[in-house]
Amino acid sequence: MGKTLSAPQFSFRIETIREYAGPNDQPLTIFREGTVLARRPDRFLTDIVGDDGQIKIGYNGKEFTLLEIEQPKYATLAVASDLEGTLRTAERRLGFDFPLADLLVKEPHRASLSGVVSGVKVNEVTIGEVKAEHLLFMQPPKIELQLWVQSGERAVPRRLVVT
Repeated sequence: MGKTLSAPQFSFRIETIREYAGPNDQPLTIFREGTVLARRPDRFLTDIVGDDGQIKIGYNGKEFTLLEIEQPKYATLAVASDLEGTLRTAERRLGFDFPLADLLVKEPHRASLSGVVSGVKVNEVTIGEVKAEHLLFMQPPKIELQLWVQSGERAVPRRLVVT
């Protein structure tokens, strides 16, 4: 998987479900879907639509741009870094949290599995028409990461659940 995700350029579709604490600490669930285009070392573009509106995010090697369509909110940051450094800077300076940032770093397999203390192969399943290995990893404190990786040469993540 790490070798496949370390390609010089790639794209993927995302569907995310995230729980947030509402104003009275009640759990709120936000659904999003979108597309991520990346070109290493320093370019990416995303277009995400969800229950909370549409967000466009881009980095051209010099400037990180975040646009929330419905708000409207717009922010830019001058950043001269690789994808990993850019996303770290955006998180620190804008409070921006990109849930799949680990897939854009130089060594995605290491970032995704950092801190893992145990792991097992649960079974092999079919997602759509694609065979995938269902893996379970544990990280302290009580973080459970389930990863479904496409079997064979093109080992890419097909599904990821973090609890």
